[in-house]
Amino acid sequence: MNRNIKTPLLGATKCLDWKFMIFLGFLFILSVLGLVGFIFQMKSKGDMDRMQNNINNNTTINQKTNNEFRSQQEIAARNMKRGDQGPPGIQGPPGPTGGVHSGVGPLLCVGQKKVATPTWGTKQYSIIYLDDRRYTPIQYWSLRNNSDSTVSIVNKFTGNCMTTGNPDFVFSDTCKTPVPSNQKFIWGPNMQLSSVDKQNFCVTVDNFDMNSSNSNNKYDLNNMKEQENSNNGTVTQLKLKSCSQNQNLDQTWWVGN
Repeated sequence: MNRNIKTPLLGATKCLDWKFMIFLGFLFILSVLGLVGFIFQMKSKGDMDRMQNNINNNTTINQKTNNEFRSQQEIAARNMKRGDQGPPGIQGPPGPTGGVHSGVGPLLCVGQKKVATPTWGTKQYSIIYLDDRRYTPIQYWSLRNNSDSTVSIVNKFTGNCMTTGNPDFVFSDTCKTPVPSNQKFIWGPNMQLSSVDKQNFCVTVDNFDMNSSNSNNKYDLNNMKEQENSNNGTVTQLKLKSCSQNQNLDQTWWVGN
């Protein structure tokens, strides 16, 4: 018998073994890749869980901190005590009387750089003089509009009106109703205060001798009242003079702060 004869069945078996080995290798590679993917997925899930835990922990810490802060605020509010009340501030000047006003504030003589200040009193010898600005209510005036386009000049402290008299007096007197002509003025565009009672005469200033022989009364300006026997001296008082056609700063008046 010839033993070197090869049978077809044996060759087919060897071919199948080779293909089977390739198939197993392919399955092994897929298994490895699946395992790696699973491990990566688990790692990512773990990272996400840790991140969520950190967020939750931070939120809890923030809430706890806010609660402690609110608690400290409430304790501080309960322990807070009102201190002693301070003294009242300086009272401001009273507001102007009802009506429409062209200006409110100190009446400033532009040429002298001082403001109109009345002495206390309501008679003709209650003069209005110039004084340094002292931020007192008696130095505040309101230019109250009348129905005939004139103004009445009212002192906000005394409530008295600027009034003109013979021959050239300017003084403080009780406001009259209806308003007489000697308590009416026209405040022109050049800021002159012209008298309605004495046409072409404007409010200006002049030196007043407190010991003058033509004055029936003397003035104690420190005590702000008329007085029979006062010390000698002069003040700059308001008077009437002919209205200047040119710019005259002593006839220029500014009302305001």
